[in-house]
Amino acid sequence: MVPSYCEDDIDDKAPIIKELPIKFVLKDQQIDCNKTDEELGIVSAAELLNGNLEEIPMLIPPIFPKKGIAMLCGSSDSTKSMFLRNMAWSITTGRDFMGWKCNAIHHRVLFVSTEDDRDSTEILLKRHNILYNDASSDLIGLKFLFSSVNLMKKLNKILSNLKFDMVIIDAYSDVFSGTSTNDATQVREFLSQFKDLSQTYGCLVLFLHHTGKGKQNYAPSKDNLIGSQSIEAAARLVIELKVDKDDDRLRHFCIVKGNYLGREWKRESFVYEFDEKSFTFKNTGIRKPFEELAKDCRKPKDGTDKPKKITQPDQLSEDEHRIFLKSHITEEMTKNQINGQVHEKLGVGKTNAKDWGAYYVNKGLVTHVGYKNSNPTYIYPSV
Repeated sequence: MVPSYCEDDIDDKAPIIKELPIKFVLKDQQIDCNKTDEELGIVSAAELLNGNLEEIPMLIPPIFPKKGIAMLCGSSDSTKSMFLRNMAWSITTGRDFMGWKCNAIHHRVLFVSTEDDRDSTEILLKRHNILYNDASSDLIGLKFLFSSVNLMKKLNKILSNLKFDMVIIDAYSDVFSGTSTNDATQVREFLSQFKDLSQTYGCLVLFLHHTGKGKQNYAPSKDNLIGSQSIEAAARLVIELKVDKDDDRLRHFCIVKGNYLGREWKRESFVYEFDEKSFTFKNTGIRKPFEELAKDCRKPKDGTDKPKKITQPDQLSEDEHRIFLKSHITEEMTKNQINGQVHEKLGVGKTNAKDWGAYYVNKGLVTHVGYKNSNPTYIYPSV
């Protein structure tokens, strides 16, 4: 019989379905309803609740998880590759990394290098060992792959034969198989392969990636990455490595996205000192607020250090306005609160600063997001 709730939807001229078969048939294939969850590739909530995990498994707690996709990005001069080689060295030898303990199980890292070949890597490793002074036998677990042709096939072959704690891919843009890194669909399809790889072999996959042109002048942000937003969306962890704007020996390790980290980890950088002799890094123990890492948009373009006096919004270019907004309008604010930030951060007098909030609203540089005590609130769009 046809269920009563369907009767009104049946065409009078259509053949009446008098009875349904006992077993459903799809494309002439009988569905087997007796398969287990494991055979179907699904997991029940009951099984998850009865599991032994109490916290997310970490490779380098509390920052780097044991599995998933992570990104380390930065400008071309930020020594990203050297930083990643240092981390790989620590995971392999069991040495702490920047004061954080490594929870490696296999003490193996596979480093896919598309930018440095075998000869240059040999020289760079010898420079690292000026400081570390490890025996070559201690580094047997640090493996390099210098060809990215048929990369996924090679990775599956290697990882199915050897267990690794981490796979580092330097660099993302060199191995991306799509036609446009700005195409969200292509990016998701490409990165999904590496998500599956991570889950299958139980290792973290970390990509080295680049920030956009001029982004080194901006405060650290996941929006600074080149390409589609799907890149950072796929990663559980995104780190930006920045050169200090005043001292080129210093590097700022900035966690701009961390799904398993509290907000306090994503507001200030960890400051490391770079040794140009050994290409290694030392933790200074200093942390710096992200907003202090942006280029001071008050400095004149004539090379002098004396900030120019600002009174009106048209004294700054749109890029300079965006640098200011990205650094200081990091939560929803009323126009009066924006005016206060202009006065405090740009040094604009209170009388002149009272119109800046309205200027940003009229120019569409900030977006209306809600209300605070009946007053409209705004935020910089890319925050």
